[in-house]
Amino acid sequence: MEILPIRVELVDMFMSLFLDDYDEERRIVQVLPPREEIQEMVSSSLERIIQHGVGFYAIDEGRLVGYLVGIPTGPLFGLSDGVVVPIHGFASVGDVKKVTKTLYLHAVQEWVRRGWFSQAVVMFAHHQVLKEVWFELGFGARCADAIRDLSTPTTPFSPLTIKKVVAWDLPELAPIHQEHHLYYRQAPMFMPNPDEDALQDLQEWFSQKDHHMWVAKRNTKFVGYMRIQPEGESILSRHPKMMNITGAYVIPEERGHHVGASLLEEITAWVHKNGYTRLGVDYEVLNPIGSSFWEKHFTPYTLSVARRIDERITPYL
Repeated sequence: MEILPIRVELVDMFMSLFLDDYDEERRIVQVLPPREEIQEMVSSSLERIIQHGVGFYAIDEGRLVGYLVGIPTGPLFGLSDGVVVPIHGFASVGDVKKVTKTLYLHAVQEWVRRGWFSQAVVMFAHHQVLKEVWFELGFGARCADAIRDLSTPTTPFSPLTIKKVVAWDLPELAPIHQEHHLYYRQAPMFMPNPDEDALQDLQEWFSQKDHHMWVAKRNTKFVGYMRIQPEGESILSRHPKMMNITGAYVIPEERGHHVGASLLEEITAWVHKNGYTRLGVDYEVLNPIGSSFWEKHFTPYTLSVARRIDERITPYL
């Protein structure tokens, strides 16, 4: 097997491998858009990734069998710089284990040489062989993207009051938003997100185009919220007929009382009414409360895995 530095001139060949993997995932997650609806968008993004990232491709007996390219991120997990391989930054055929391990061996040597010690890879959620391979290479689950079909509209019903947020609701929502922000610092996530002004953050987010938010009230008290926008984390979330949930929170004493489901029902009805055919969400797999909720209502189609290399190896390289 020959391993060569990745080249943008070969993007069409790389896309052919990616689309084969995509079609296989779509066979299981049938709500994903057909390949012809995402091909141009993904190809343009892959070109940019190759131009600005670092990666390799593999040739075996004159045939392209895989490619792997990562994008530098700056500090990712911890203080060291990192690199992310997006869903379209990797694909392989044939002996997937051998190709993946060989490509990663070459890539990780170069990434570490550049000081990219935190590493994340996005794969299709139902590719069982790749789950095994990345686990064997020292990676663990981190995040996921999921999707649901909107072809059958829901009829919202809830004992709560579900209200679409307007600008003057934001000051009352700010304490819940702050509680949500601090939630991710707790076990088992331990995400050191920086301090922020909750109201200012809400106002900046809310002022952007096609950003919408709903709040749940029990009597006069706000007990949870959920928000949507056109783009999520995945390249596939940019499909023009897809809207994405990018934040949701229910106060602890109201969990298990249909608050999240009521918000989701209201959003699903609104999104369907406004001409969207799919609803997406990205979430932390290592957040057991959140992931258990999302996986009841959505089907995962990507899984992100992460690894952090010990920076103390530097003097020995």
